[in-house]
Amino acid sequence: MEQYINEIINFIMITIEKRGYVGIFICMTIESTFIPLPSEVIVPPAGYLAAQGKMNIYIVILCGTLGSVAGALINYWLSAKLGRAIIIKWGKYFKLTEARFVKVERYFNEHGAISTFVGRLVLGLRHYISIPAGLTKMKLDKFIFYTFLKLIKISVTVHF
Repeated sequence: MEQYINEIINFIMITIEKRGYVGIFICMTIESTFIPLPSEVIVPPAGYLAAQGKMNIYIVILCGTLGSVAGALINYWLSAKLGRAIIIKWGKYFKLTEARFVKVERYFNEHGAISTFVGRLVLGLRHYISIPAGLTKMKLDKFIFYTFLKLIKISVTVHF
């Protein structure tokens, strides 16, 4: 496990060092999909480089935020295009019948905005909150707004 963590940290450091702001964007895009790459390992090296004067903190925040939104949009798009068919076919094996799915869908249609915002604050859930948003085809502008709003809040809080 320790070797796995060291490899992740090395990947992030090399990506940020070689690619700069684009590297931050790439890492944060990966982090916001369902791939387990924690932002807690991405942001500190970028902040450290900004503290040394090698990067601009505002551009770091912007690239991290835009990367996170891009990753969230990947999950949103995949679930919007493929999710319903997968749930109907395989959901029964996870006790998610079509009737239960309709209830979840109804709930998310009523409370999707706040669910997206709050869901992004919960470790472990933040990567997956895009999936019900895509499944229910939440309005894209609303999804982006609440995703971006939460990310800006966290970025500014962490960096300042």
